[in-house]
Amino acid sequence: MSEVGYDQSYYRTLYGAVPRQSRFDRARDDRVVRLVRSHAPPRHDGSALLDIGCGYGYLLRRFRGGFRLVGIDVSAHAARETTERTAGALIVAADVQRTLPFDHPFDVVLAVNVIEHLPEPAAAVAAIHEAVVPGGLCVIHLPTINGFVSRGIYRFAYDRDPTHVYRPSGREVLRLFEGAGFEALEASYAPHVRWLATGWHPAFLAAFRRR
Repeated sequence: MSEVGYDQSYYRTLYGAVPRQSRFDRARDDRVVRLVRSHAPPRHDGSALLDIGCGYGYLLRRFRGGFRLVGIDVSAHAARETTERTAGALIVAADVQRTLPFDHPFDVVLAVNVIEHLPEPAAAVAAIHEAVVPGGLCVIHLPTINGFVSRGIYRFAYDRDPTHVYRPSGREVLRLFEGAGFEALEASYAPHVRWLATGWHPAFLAAFRRR
């Protein structure tokens, strides 16, 4: 994945001319925070959290006061914005498909709306596995295609972004992470209620433990 295409104009399409999250993004981040609190609350002063594809740092800032915060983004523009907006966090421009520029593992790694942008998802998941401490947590979110209905929703809601190059099913994502050495703890599709867990909506959220 190249930084090309992830400049200020790209983030304007995500967050608007005056940057702000949509209520849907805030609701998604609420669920991510609950998963982290449930499966990996900070247990010591040095607990560290890495947000891959941190964008403007909205999700990363939700974890202030509990973790040592680190973020990466392929976009140098986004890395600069997050550095300015997130005091005390370490933010680096880097590509998870290549290498992560850290010599220490993390208790929690997040990859929210990242994997779908990657032409080499297996390389990224391998790097994520190396970045998580044994027994540590990884939480991911991405759009998936699981059948006729989700395919139609995907075309309407996600195909407009030309940077979406990886279009798996939820099952394919589970196999990808499990094959890299993760154990699935929870997985669900929007609206993330058990009686609608069939994958009719593309939005897929999962939490994994590193084996």
